[in-house]
Amino acid sequence: MKNSYDIILYFSWIHACHVHKYLALKDELNKHANTLLIFDNGKLGVSPSQGKLFEEFLDNVIVTDLNQATQILSNYNPKILVMGSDKQTLPWQRQINEQLKSTTIQLPHFVGVDDYYSGTDFFTVLGPIHEMPFIQQRRGKVKNKIHVNPWLYGLSDQCLPSNLSREEFCKKYKLNPDKEIFIWLPDMSLVSGCGQGQETTSEHLEIYSKICSIDNTIISVHPNEYKRYKSERIGNKWTYELANSTKPLLDPIDRHWAYKYCACGASQMSTVGMEFGFFNKPFVYIGKGSPKRWDKTWEVDGKNCYPWVGSECPADKIEEFFAKKLYKIEDQDLYKQHREKFCTDPSRNFIEFLAEEILATHIIKK
Repeated sequence: MKNSYDIILYFSWIHACHVHKYLALKDELNKHANTLLIFDNGKLGVSPSQGKLFEEFLDNVIVTDLNQATQILSNYNPKILVMGSDKQTLPWQRQINEQLKSTTIQLPHFVGVDDYYSGTDFFTVLGPIHEMPFIQQRRGKVKNKIHVNPWLYGLSDQCLPSNLSREEFCKKYKLNPDKEIFIWLPDMSLVSGCGQGQETTSEHLEIYSKICSIDNTIISVHPNEYKRYKSERIGNKWTYELANSTKPLLDPIDRHWAYKYCACGASQMSTVGMEFGFFNKPFVYIGKGSPKRWDKTWEVDGKNCYPWVGSECPADKIEEFFAKKLYKIEDQDLYKQHREKFCTDPSRNFIEFLAEEILATHIIKK
């Protein structure tokens, strides 16, 4: 650690597939100001085994608990403090925001799902769609805003511990590089419990089994399932065990390569479908259809505005749908339109743009 830091980043809820993007943000900021990145080491943070994979990128990075993070912030009192917007640390964020003289910035992970405003000096808006009325109402009134792009969406190979060609990726996961690759991304319904209006557990498992019968499919479990969140509800098993699937399981560290080489992604209830449009890949919602049909939180004036690029496939048509390649998108302009819905400036590199806006915040506390 250095004797002083201009900027400190603190994140307590980190999906394993995104660790490299946090590191890339730290590196980009560090080009202009001394920057320290702190990862929480709790269940939803970065584990020692995960951190070890990124050893070559861990300069000015600490993986620790909230108590030590608090002590570090108090000792260094950085000019700028950037924090996530997870619910777990909300009271702590409010407290640290009052104690420090730092300019504080709240940086959400995704659009809409974790907007727990903690009173920071700035709240980061992840593009136009992040200003939709129902999302603004959830977070409440904020003091000031930074407008950027959804920084964790899209592809970035910065700070990845390995570089896999399509052939290397397929060899690692026993896939055929000459065939189209499909990613099955089960949501948390089997773990957390199926809500009203959703498929039953047995229907979920039937869909799970059917999609895993498609050739050259790989499973990418939900990031919270990977962290074993609520796993005790299903006897500490994995969802693929419940479905008796023998398909290869994607290591989150390789999700970048899976997204890069896949033909499309598929799920039932997950909002991960929003991400695929950022790297020109279609997404298929199986069963009840996309959140556009059942998630009322996306309704504005009676119209559902859930955004994604792709198709819907009934549960009884899965084999036929994929055999006929009905997931393909002919109109490539749909991807451009998708990015424009989300991005403040679609032409900008997401992480460079975010770093630039963080650096532009002025010190507003005396």
